[in-house]
Order: sequence, then C-alpha cells, then structure tokens
Amino acid sequence: MRFHPGDRVRFLNESGEGIVISLLKKGEVQLETDGIIIPYPESGLTLLPKESDFEKLGRKATDSRKDKLVASQGTAKKQKKSPERSLDTSCKKVIDLHYEKIAKKMRSGSNLDHLELQMMEFKRELKLAREVGSASMVFIHGVGNGRLRDEIWLYLKKQGETVRYGEADSNLYGHGATQVWIREM
Repeated sequence: MRFHPGDRVRFLNESGEGIVISLLKKGEVQLETDGIIIPYPESGLTLLPKESDFEKLGRKATDSRKDKLVASQGTAKKQKKSPERSLDTSCKKVIDLHYEKIAKKMRSGSNLDHLELQMMEFKRELKLAREVGSASMVFIHGVGNGRLRDEIWLYLKKQGETVRYGEADSNLYGHGATQVWIREM
C-alpha cells in the first residue's frame, strides 16, 4: 500500500489526475476525478507531491528572484523595445531548471513529479518576467531525453504571439537551453 486517502495522484497511461478517497482490495484504490468516484489499480497511478510543498518551495524562490530581477532590470520597463528582437546573447536572466537546483529539500519522487515541479518553476519564472517587464530570458533544462524541453516548447507555443522562443546560444549555455523573448503588448 503506497497511497493514502487524500493523496493527489496522476494516471500513468492516460491524461488526468485525482484524489484517493479510500483503499479498496489489495492493489486498488477508490479515487475522485472530475467529480466521479472510480476504483483504479494502484499500478496505474503515480503520487503527486503535496501542493503545500510546491507552494513553500515556489514562494521562497519567487520572492528572492523577484527582488533580484527588479533590481537588475532598473529602468528596462521605461525603454521602448522592438517587437522583433534579434538573438540576444547578453541575456541577464538565466534560470536553471535542473531538478536538484530548484528542489533542494525534495529529493524523492518519480520523474513525472520532477517534471511537474520543473514546469511549475518555468511557468512561475515566465509570469514573473512578464510582471517586471523583462525582454528575454534563458531557461536551462539540460539535454536529457528532451521531455522537459518538449513540455516547455509546447507551453510556449500555446502562448501565441506573446512570446518567441528558440534554442539558446550553445556557446554560452550548451545544447540544453531555450531562450524566450517576451513581446510587449
């Protein structure tokens, strides 16, 4: 028995997630997903970290990064930026999304848990950059199997015309980095 009532879980072989309501016979749990209560085999689920763990981690990281970013931006908000930016190799804002860099206290968890935390950090940093008026930033995701990069690019693609993105300068950041340009609206 690896799940407990109240645990947040994600389906391994299909999209979606739910909350464990109760434990049924060995190897099966009852969970609530989209307002429906269903029995489901434990082997088809993965445990998601508690929201409070993410919130605590994110709040501390975002508060200190926001202070640093606002200080480094200075009067950048006042400057008129061209909507079409060329490759900016002098990008000052670089965010390392390697799991061990953003989750100093959370060492356990599945690859899916790690990916979820990394994506939350990516979205948080992108939102923060928009709030303080950053023009561009680099996200270091590493080469690996490309899953994090693919998730980041899929998310950015859904942002439409508000952002541009591409491979960051490999001479500066290696082959596992994405540069994002935020367009003024």
